[in-house]
Amino acid sequence: MVGCVVLNFNDSKTTIELLNRMKNMKSIDVIVVVDNCSTDDSFSVLKQYTSKKIQVIQSERNGGYGYGNNCGIAFLKKNFDCDYILIANPDVIFEENVIQKMKDAFDEETVIVAPLTLDAKGNRQLPIAWKVPTIKDYYLFSSILFNKIFHSLDYPKDFYNQSVCYVDCV
Repeated sequence: MVGCVVLNFNDSKTTIELLNRMKNMKSIDVIVVVDNCSTDDSFSVLKQYTSKKIQVIQSERNGGYGYGNNCGIAFLKKNFDCDYILIANPDVIFEENVIQKMKDAFDEETVIVAPLTLDAKGNRQLPIAWKVPTIKDYYLFSSILFNKIFHSLDYPKDFYNQSVCYVDCV
């Protein structure tokens, strides 16, 4: 079972556009929209999209991006038996086959999978991943200047030419 968390804050229009693209995707079983205490009427507008597949909840407070997504994850864990949980920002566009490719990339050691992100022109958005710094990296590259020059924690651009790239952090 695949659950999806979509975090909304004061932008029900963009969230609804994403819901309309995802609602017929067979690879997503349940979508929970978390309204992160919007100051407009987003929550009441989004509640109208509640269905068997789409649940709309509101966080207790706006604790930021991580807090809102964690509210959605907790809701899915409590109410559904999800094998996978997808976090999708409202302004993303993806095809259904991306979900299957991400599921296929999981193995015993993989805990997070992220797709390659493209901008509106189809260009890669880098960096999308980085290496876990060693103690040496902390000392050598604690300087902003050295870090800007050497990018010691970045993977080389051609690294991403593989269909699946195993990385330290996404």
